[in-house]
Amino acid sequence: MKKILLSLCALALVASGGLLAWLLTEFQITLQSSAGGTLYCEKITVHPFQKVKIYIVPEQNKTEYTLESIVVNGEDCTGAVYRECLTLDRVWGDQVVEATFSENQTPAAPASAVFV
Repeated sequence: MKKILLSLCALALVASGGLLAWLLTEFQITLQSSAGGTLYCEKITVHPFQKVKIYIVPEQNKTEYTLESIVVNGEDCTGAVYRECLTLDRVWGDQVVEATFSENQTPAAPASAVFV
């Protein structure tokens, strides 16, 4: 009976050590973007099941840009963007976030003058 109890205790120690090592694992967040915008992240390493926010900042210089698409590990997540931000919930594994920006094609309003 003692051997069984000792074996179970040893197994529990090994299992808890493995669980602790798993909880201490860190995953990498890699951000890539095309010309016309930048991605920012509050942290680039996260532990399992943590949440991370990706901030999307299109350039607004002489030419305005807009987000065309954002892909996470090959999956289109453009529809999940809310207020220039994408939230990744319960991260499990390394994440590669790729954003594509395009020039805003809205033509400038013609100048008008009123003569009296």
